[in-house]
Amino acid sequence: MNAIAFSQLSARSRVDALADTGSFAPLPGSDASLLVGPACVGGEPVVVAASDPSDAGGSLGVRESERLLAACQLCQQEGWPFVLVIDSAGARLTEGLEALAAFRRLYRGVLELVSGGGRLLALLPRHAFGGASMLAFACERRIYCERTLLAMSGPAIIEALGGRDQLDARDRDAVRGLLGGRARCRHGGEERLVADSVDAFRAATLRWLGEVEERGPTPLSARHAALKARLVAAGVGLVPPSPADPVPEEMAKQLGVLFPRGYRAGFRDGVLWGTATTEAGAVGVLGLWGGRPVGAQGAWLLAEGALAFSQEYPGLPIVVLMDAPGHAARGLDERVILSAYLVHLAQVLHHIKSRCPLTLLVTGAAAGGIYVSLACPAQRVWALPQASVMELPPAAVAQVLGSAEGEDRSPERLLALGVVDRVLSAEAFAAAGRFIFDP
Repeated sequence: MNAIAFSQLSARSRVDALADTGSFAPLPGSDASLLVGPACVGGEPVVVAASDPSDAGGSLGVRESERLLAACQLCQQEGWPFVLVIDSAGARLTEGLEALAAFRRLYRGVLELVSGGGRLLALLPRHAFGGASMLAFACERRIYCERTLLAMSGPAIIEALGGRDQLDARDRDAVRGLLGGRARCRHGGEERLVADSVDAFRAATLRWLGEVEERGPTPLSARHAALKARLVAAGVGLVPPSPADPVPEEMAKQLGVLFPRGYRAGFRDGVLWGTATTEAGAVGVLGLWGGRPVGAQGAWLLAEGALAFSQEYPGLPIVVLMDAPGHAARGLDERVILSAYLVHLAQVLHHIKSRCPLTLLVTGAAAGGIYVSLACPAQRVWALPQASVMELPPAAVAQVLGSAEGEDRSPERLLALGVVDRVLSAEAFAAAGRFIFDP
């Protein structure tokens, strides 16, 4: 028996503890910050990746995202399961928009791997924040221990942005009660709590590998219903917008410029649903508007709208309008696991885009996990000249780095990095209707 705490091991020691002796072969470019490569676990070929929390908190920058994307492509090519040992603070904020662009490419690769039948397992010995938590929820199953903390926003950010009434970051019991492994596993589904030991994490991996041929991923419709039930149980209203719900005057003006041939839409709780007419025909219009952070409610309602449009109007292109300065840092959203909702939204959009071409138009602010959820599945990411895209809101960056120094977010740089694919005026968008129909 090996009762050594898995959470206390280095990335290399975690890989060695999981893999059969001598079977791990690091891919070119693997280093201390992220080990990636093929291995065998119980005689089964897999790809293993392990982030190192001693190197910049295990954060994911450009190099790490590129290596994980290469691992996804290897899994897709060979048909091997992907085991991710995630111990990460999330995006590498010191790399700014470059890291955001790299994560957009990575997460698209993850969505393609999952939709193509790939199997992913997340082992979560300690921390999984921000984009790292989204990687975990792209996986088929998540293995936690008592030391695990998982959230879109870390405790200090929740307190700084939401106030101490949302979470007292100094209160360890309160933090674990909201973000800890045991709290996450209360939701059921594919969450598993194990002892913090090498034996327990390896055994959980072997059990999952044994099920890999017998089980498929949870159907999208079942996951959508389960996430709805979780919000309803938390007392969150989920009334979709209807044409009877008035669109704010400022938004109505913007919609009139974007869709001069006419639109019909409703707006509720920061979410827009509707249809519009372009020079090439009718399109569905969804949106997050008003400059408010997006929580689980908004993410679920947007996913509901996308599913409804794709079922009622198969083949109808969808335009998603975005003016949202990141994901919410609230206790309620983390209580229901916001990461699950953002990932579900991305998977819904990825699922429907083959029959409903998807265009994301950033009209105002865009940042954080909600940008990733919308940008990764979209065939096109366009932005108006006044759009402001950033890795995280300045207040969150300042909380982590101590300051939020200005970064060049000019349209030219957004294009050069691949954060957006095109910058155009509202009038130019109105004249580009035919491109929205391109698959």
